Amino acid sequence: MQDADPWIVQRKWITNNPIFETSNSSLSCNAPSTPARTYIPLTAGQDLTAVYATFDAYTASWFKIGQKGLEEETIETGMWFQKSFSGWDGSPTLWSETVPKGLKAGKYLVRHEIISLHSANKPQFYPECAQVDVGGDGRGGGGIAEYGPESNIDIYDPEISKRTEYVTPGPPVWTGTA
Repeated sequence: MQDADPWIVQRKWITNNPIFETSNSSLSCNAPSTPARTYIPLTAGQDLTAVYATFDAYTASWFKIGQKGLEEETIETGMWFQKSFSGWDGSPTLWSETVPKGLKAGKYLVRHEIISLHSANKPQFYPECAQVDVGGDGRGGGGIAEYGPESNIDIYDPEISKRTEYVTPGPPVWTGTA
């Protein structure tokens, strides 16, 4: 299990192995998802960056503020964000999204996930969570549920592999407006 210094806001996890089932209770924030000791203070409208180098999140209400997927070409041979995102040269791996200005102030659990599709019909989920304390005068937020069919595809199937679009699982990104 990772060490948790008092300043770390990421919830603890035991392994970096993938989660394969969308019904697995560890999918929300990995396992065991032990709460962190503190929160990151944020103001709605600020950027939030996940750095890759732990409340029962399984029952939480979620909304999406960003997503990345297929960037160019086809599902089989194209460039996926996961490849361009990874610090293959040893540099830090960072992913930034802007917290919507319309988000209501309060304590939130930010969930960041990578879905790997390189095994046919067996998606690999890599979720992580951090605790943030959002400030501002927004009034909104929302909830999401299911993953949907695009999380369980065979990228080597001839009909799928030549597609030039991939629908990221979940609802559309919430921009902070109604």
